[in-house]
Amino acid sequence: MATVLRRMTPDDVGEAVELWNADYVHDPVGPARLERIVFGDPHGDPDGRLAAVTGGALAGFVCCVAPSVAWMPPHAFLKGLCARSYGPGGAADDLLGAAEQFAARCGKEGVHVVEYAAAGYFFPGIPFEYPDKIDFFVRHGYRQGRELHDVDVDLGDFTPTAQQQAAFQKAAAEGIEILPYGPAMLDMMKGMVDALQMPYWFPPGWEAHYSSARNTFVAVQKGRMLGYANYQPNAERGDFGTTAVLAELRGRGIGSCLLVASMLRMKELGTPRVWAHWANTPFYLKNGWRICRRYATFHKPLAG
Repeated sequence: MATVLRRMTPDDVGEAVELWNADYVHDPVGPARLERIVFGDPHGDPDGRLAAVTGGALAGFVCCVAPSVAWMPPHAFLKGLCARSYGPGGAADDLLGAAEQFAARCGKEGVHVVEYAAAGYFFPGIPFEYPDKIDFFVRHGYRQGRELHDVDVDLGDFTPTAQQQAAFQKAAAEGIEILPYGPAMLDMMKGMVDALQMPYWFPPGWEAHYSSARNTFVAVQKGRMLGYANYQPNAERGDFGTTAVLAELRGRGIGSCLLVASMLRMKELGTPRVWAHWANTPFYLKNGWRICRRYATFHKPLAG
């Protein structure tokens, strides 16, 4: 039976969720999240959102974006590909080929899978739990790039190490305070955000999220904000991040202070374990965390 490719529409979301959850069994999604990732991306294009239909039923879909902003790399990002079969000649082959053609029409130098932070995403790379997906991209000429990680830590018996205590002492000696964020700090936050130059973490309108009290610690010195850390306590598993320190001040223990302050607060609130997604792995490992999930990124150059 022939497979037909067409633009994906919001009417496909229900069937796409069922297909995704059968394909990525460790990572189920709901309709709202899938619709936000596929249709809510400001860099999205209808020609990069394609559905494969066989016999009137959804056989797969692909979401590829080709951002035109100057601060992003000159390649397209394949955010997600889902299909009933990844065998030769199947819907997955058709969808990937169409995504590559879309990227070429947009003048992109290649296709990257995935490492995309500008808007919602399913994964930062292909999880190692899905070897069929990894084999699929390798078979189509994609070369594996960076390995990315999620990390976690148990808080049950956590107390700051001697090294972490020394970081707090050093910060205090330099007049750096680690404080809970409050809305009165918004102007300081704006100055830090301007210096960080991370538009994918702070898109237009980010200020609304910091106009009230929130689960955030900040590092402040003489009225200047040097870094921040967001955290989310939970009775089952807390989340940590995003977090950053001004580039010229990294490596001085400020990030560790923000991390430890967040860990202690979450422990106080009854959080047993904390997870950080798409992590700066060496930073967390030196603070006692462990790798709990691995992702493979891939890249394929397109013929000019």
